[in-house]
Amino acid sequence: MLRGAGLRLDAGTVTALVGRNGAGKTTLSRCLVGLHRERAGSVRFRGEEPRRRDRPEHAYLVMQETGYQLFSDTVRGELLGALTHGGLRPAPDGADGQADRALARFGLEDIAERHPLSLSGGQRQRLAIAVGILQGARVLVLDEPTSGLDFGTMGRVADEVRRARDAGACIVVVTHDYEFVCAACDQVAVLEDGVVSDVLPVRGEALGRIRRAIGIDGRARPL
Repeated sequence: MLRGAGLRLDAGTVTALVGRNGAGKTTLSRCLVGLHRERAGSVRFRGEEPRRRDRPEHAYLVMQETGYQLFSDTVRGELLGALTHGGLRPAPDGADGQADRALARFGLEDIAERHPLSLSGGQRQRLAIAVGILQGARVLVLDEPTSGLDFGTMGRVADEVRRARDAGACIVVVTHDYEFVCAACDQVAVLEDGVVSDVLPVRGEALGRIRRAIGIDGRARPL
């Protein structure tokens, strides 16, 4: 349950939501995209408060169980659908060229014609993140995006998250992965018992506090 989750999220930033299980991370992320009915408080986009059912026009959630949000018959079809219905400006070579580049960046070229539900968990995760980024939503919410990914693929996903940030997206990452936080995030919001207890930059002395909030010791390996 959220009790004091006041948090400002700016365009062009990546914010990690960290905390122990049950702290409110997933609830907060679902509020952003309209999947949770809050009993008090508000969610505002650029100062406006859309109805809960209209929040998906502003924010897109990549779920942990990605099979529930993949609908096309092929991997390429998922990417083309995201480009057709998303908000990104068309490239000179059109949607096909954009889809080809996304396939390459996310390491999906060899499975472009496979059905999404035939993929491994890690492959589906990569595809769902690619779809989310190609949607061009103002706010992109990633729920445990490194689940099922090997270390090298985590680095590739971190690169794409930074690319979307540099294009002006506001990205929220629910994660327990300290390496990914260090590689991709600008700040960390620490949730404790439904309250945002701290917002920390991902640098300097704050790193120790971030490690304790995530529940690990030691330093991050570079992605």
